[in-house]
Amino acid sequence: MHSILPKLTAKGYQYFDWNIGAGDGSVQTNADQPYNCVTTTLIPHARNVVLMHDTKQTSVDAVQRIIDFGKANGYKFEVLQQDSWPSHQVIK
Repeated sequence: MHSILPKLTAKGYQYFDWNIGAGDGSVQTNADQPYNCVTTTLIPHARNVVLMHDTKQTSVDAVQRIIDFGKANGYKFEVLQQDSWPSHQVIK
């Protein structure tokens, strides 16, 4: 990514990544798993960008509960736009 990002920026693209994962890249048996993964790793008063896979039914089933949790705990939901803060993972 380090070699690609400057080229994307030079061409006028904005790169967005995630900094909170639902852990749904592996096998899950129920919607509690992605729900718990997201709600226990959200960082209060920070810019959280959550990665979830809509191909996993367990994740789809967890979305509304995650939104309800976020709203009840003061989180805001916004659309990423060209001038949004560009979340990037820390690459080690």
